Amino acid sequence: FRFGRSDKVELEHGALGDGSRRRRTDAVRALAIDAAVAVAAGGRHSLAVDSSGRVWSWGANASGQLGLGDRDERRTPAVVAGTGPDGHGPGPIRRVGAGENFSLAVDAGGNLWSWGQNFAGQLGVGDTVDRDRPTRVVEIDRVVAVAAGKAHAAAIDADGRLWVWGQDARGQLGSGTGEDRARPRVLERIAAVAAIAAGPSFSLAFGRSVPMRERASAPVAATSVPVTPVVSAPVASPPVESAPVESAPVASPPVESAPVAPPPVASAPVASARVTAAAVGEDEALLLGADGEVHERPLSGGAGRRVPTIDAAVAVAAGSDFALALLADGTVAAWGANGQGQLADGSRTDRTTPGAVLRADGAELAGVVAIAAGNSHALAVTAAGTVFGWGANERAQLGDAVGAQALHASPIDVGTTVRSVAAGPHASVLVTTDGRVHVLGRSRR
Repeated sequence: FRFGRSDKVELEHGALGDGSRRRRTDAVRALAIDAAVAVAAGGRHSLAVDSSGRVWSWGANASGQLGLGDRDERRTPAVVAGTGPDGHGPGPIRRVGAGENFSLAVDAGGNLWSWGQNFAGQLGVGDTVDRDRPTRVVEIDRVVAVAAGKAHAAAIDADGRLWVWGQDARGQLGSGTGEDRARPRVLERIAAVAAIAAGPSFSLAFGRSVPMRERASAPVAATSVPVTPVVSAPVASPPVESAPVESAPVASPPVESAPVAPPPVASAPVASARVTAAAVGEDEALLLGADGEVHERPLSGGAGRRVPTIDAAVAVAAGSDFALALLADGTVAAWGANGQGQLADGSRTDRTTPGAVLRADGAELAGVVAIAAGNSHALAVTAAGTVFGWGANERAQLGDAVGAQALHASPIDVGTTVRSVAAGPHASVLVTTDGRVHVLGRSRR
């Protein structure tokens, strides 16, 4: 199911995938897709991969970002040309990424494919011509991870090398030149990369074994554009039952209210520990160390800082101006801005140190296995497959069971159990244990 209130323009392109352009405040299943194993959300289009390796796409298609051989929008999911076991092109796909108006896919052999908008060379095919069908990116193979920003992209190969291409106007390629690249190139100064993330106009890469202290001193090209990416923040979650959802952060409209800077935290030096996960908010990145400690790093540069009181975290998530940590005991800690209840402590008071996420009965939310954060709302999944949500709900991103805000973690009933979640700026995406993708939403009208 997909749920959350989308902009009017998104609904006009059928972004919910339910065959209509209607507003939705109830959970709605994206039609036709069964056994989904990965999803990605672009600016006005969406992608899903089913268990057979077929890619399904729907929504806006003015640049050919759906990969269907035309420029017509789709209100219901359709199979991308050449994908799947019987495809005469990419064949079975394992990973997808979605930029604002372009798409990426990695096939079972590690080959990279791209389609859609290409004004800055973000397709990586050597020119700036849009494509409406998957096209092989020949410079790179054995790809193990991809990330897509607004008009740039990054990939990791099996040797841990980081490849970048597309727009570089704000230094998002890390090349130091500011020149767009229409073909992937290795970023030589970063080696042994284990994970990547891309915001609208910045990129992050994390090494396999480089101490966090060393990594914190490395330059990172960034911008503080308000992100409601289709993922206002990349979410790092522990593995749950089966393949986790993969999504790519993409730029979207700015949030209505002025962003609140994350509060200061303890100034202890960054520990020398291997980074195992990361999440990106509007102005800061959260780094999770192998020792369970969490550190904050300003995207504008500067020293990292250890978040006080947390020493057993297993996952992190970052909203626009608040942060979450999933602890080893299955509880969730939250800190930062709280004007819309995004800390789930029953108040609207900002907090500079982490506190427990609470249910309406005052008990700590427990048994959690995955978390996600939007601009000002958050989601959590328990081991039993129950989804809880809290924070802003002005666009029904938490459903209609709560009002404009939820000051405590409140259950979201979609009629079945859920295995993984992802949060956009004002939206939420759920993948159920039977592999179906679900969406909820209503327009701004």
